[in-house]
Amino acid sequence: MTLKLDNESELREAQAALFNINSTGGWVLLNYVGPSTVHFAAGGENFSDIAPQLEDDQIQYGVVRIGDIQEKGTLKTTIRDVFFCWIGPGVGIIEKGKKTAYFGDAEQYLQPFHAGITVLNKSHFTCDNVLDRSHPLSAALFNINSVSGWVLLNYVGPSTVHYVSGGEDFSEIADKLEDDQIQYGLARIGDIRERDVFFCWIGPGVGIIEKGKKTDFLGDAQQYLQPLSPDTSITVLNKSHFTRDNVVDRSNPSSGSHVIE
Repeated sequence: MTLKLDNESELREAQAALFNINSTGGWVLLNYVGPSTVHFAAGGENFSDIAPQLEDDQIQYGVVRIGDIQEKGTLKTTIRDVFFCWIGPGVGIIEKGKKTAYFGDAEQYLQPFHAGITVLNKSHFTCDNVLDRSHPLSAALFNINSVSGWVLLNYVGPSTVHYVSGGEDFSEIADKLEDDQIQYGLARIGDIRERDVFFCWIGPGVGIIEKGKKTDFLGDAQQYLQPLSPDTSITVLNKSHFTRDNVVDRSNPSSGSHVIE
């Protein structure tokens, strides 16, 4: 069975008006009106208007255009059209499983776009986070179909970090952690309703003064790696204990400690 769209002509009219060659912002949204039928429900120009349309007990699909993106190393700006799938916190596992089968159909109705993301938390659905998560690497590792992935930031100056690596296999992370460094990362732990965990690695060779200085940047690092899901943060002090099971345990909101020692 395929997903049906009951007012396709209205959607096409809205796309033509909002996603033309001159536009630098716009969005459209599809809502379910039946078990396998969606309806073009809303559209507009302002990004901030989307979140109020997202319903806690629904799965919804949309595309948003973000403009005036500075191209690295040039004076040019560009646009990015991003497909998003909103899964409200009140959607049950069975409902989510049924509608996952229609994901590809929804993408087809909302083509063209440059990247796709999943949104699980309205408060994290910001323009900056959408740009970050729709980056080609993030989109590849943290999309609706992925059950694992990680990215890592290293310091390259006193107050500057650099994205250095990423991958799908959790076991690869520990080898990237340096004993004399503070590093930040995000890891997706799948098979537990996908949990995205921010981690701060503090190597055993990091001095007290250095640790104190960089503590001030923890919030900034979290913002750069902010997931679009309501997950948690941990601190890692011991590589040999940085296992998937320990991350699952320490990232549990009810855990007594969020430190892996």
